[in-house]
Parts: sequence; structure tokens; C-alpha cells
Amino acid sequence: VDDSYKSTSISFDTRLNMSNNDYFGLGINGEFESAGSLNTSRDQVNILASYNKSISSNTKGCHYIQAGLGLGIANRSLDTLDARWPSQHDGNGGFDPNLPGGLFDNTSYSYGDISIGLNWLSTFTNGMQLKIGAAIHHVNKPSISFLSNDAQLAARSTFHGSFLFPVSSLLKLRPSFVHHTQGEHKETLYGFTSIWRFNQNTNSALDLGFWVENNNGINGPIANDYIVYGGYTYKHIKLGLAYDFENS
Repeated sequence: VDDSYKSTSISFDTRLNMSNNDYFGLGINGEFESAGSLNTSRDQVNILASYNKSISSNTKGCHYIQAGLGLGIANRSLDTLDARWPSQHDGNGGFDPNLPGGLFDNTSYSYGDISIGLNWLSTFTNGMQLKIGAAIHHVNKPSISFLSNDAQLAARSTFHGSFLFPVSSLLKLRPSFVHHTQGEHKETLYGFTSIWRFNQNTNSALDLGFWVENNNGINGPIANDYIVYGGYTYKHIKLGLAYDFENS
């Protein structure tokens, strides 16, 4: 793979109110990635559901425990038309596509993907909000391989948290962190989002964010990457764009 992944995601969620401040959350999201001259790709659609149980509610705010489930279907594929194999070198430093090359048992396959999560959410009447939670992705450890061997996708654990607080009547800040562990690999993101309302009577806001991404692989720490984000919110609709700067 000679290029970085190009990723696109889209999501939608809604809230169904119940009695006693409880509510259901329902959503769907899609993730689409591709990279390289072989167009190596991963496309996944997830159906998401959560139940949000009110623990306490008073004049200062509300507190919830949230349990969630994600059911997804994913497809991975590649195009071997432009693949080059060691057996296709002509011995003179050249490449002969007419010589036999390697073969994959599958150039496209699909699998199911299951995730579960548990969160704590506190919202306060002064505009503050606290979130902290944990999740396990790939609970079913699906098989992922273009070859006949039964390679499994390791389960990934996630811990995350954020704290939203007002700086002024028009500006809020949300520092946040996310930590992933999958096998011997670890990844931590930390940063913040600023939420600017244009005026006190509008439903529109401008979101600007910055995060640092720290990766640790089998051979130790890897250089940090940096993520910048810009978005626009109107009522319950949010549009955004993020860019990852590789520090390598």
C-alpha cells in the first residue's frame, strides 16, 4: 500500500423519549476507507442502539447510565489488476506482467461485527456536561484474511471521556480523550473542541477542534500525529471535516 488511507464517514442518530427521563437512542453510521494502487478498501455499516437510564434528576442536573450495542456488516476488498510480484521480475531490473504472479484466495469478503459499550453521562443546568465510558469492539473476533488461513480480528477496548463547559454565553470548550488497546497496539487521542455560537438567539454554531494522536506498536512508541477539525452545526444537524497530519 503506497498511499495513506482516505476515509469517509456518515452517521445519523435520534432520541426516543420514555418515562422518568429515560430514553432510547437509535442510529446508523457508515465508514468507507480505501488506499493504494490496489484500491485496498474497507466499507462498513453499523446499526446502533442504546438505552439511557436516568439515575437522578434535580434542579442542578441529570445523571444517566447508558448501555449500547452495535451490529455491523463489513466488506474488505482489493484489486489485483495492478499488482506486481517478485516472480514477475525479468532478471534485468524490469517487470514483465505476462509472467505468473501470486494469487489471493479471495479478493473480497464480508463479515459481521459486534460492539458493546457502557457510559456515564451527567448534564448540569449551568451548561456543563461530563461523559466517561468504555466499549469493546469486535466482540465476536471475526475472521479477516484474503488468504485461506483463519486470521481473526482482535477485540479492541476503548476508554473515553469528555467535559463540556461554557467560557462565555457564546463559547463552550470540550476537552476530551480516547484510548484504544488492540492486541499489542495502543493508541491515545487527546485534545479539545471549541463551540462558537454566532449569537444567543441562533441555532447555529461553528466547531473547531485539535487533537494529538499517540501510537504505540509492537516495537514501541511511534511519532505523534495531529488532527484538525472544522464543523458547522444547525439545530440537530452537524457537518464536519477532519484532517490527519502524519508526523513521520
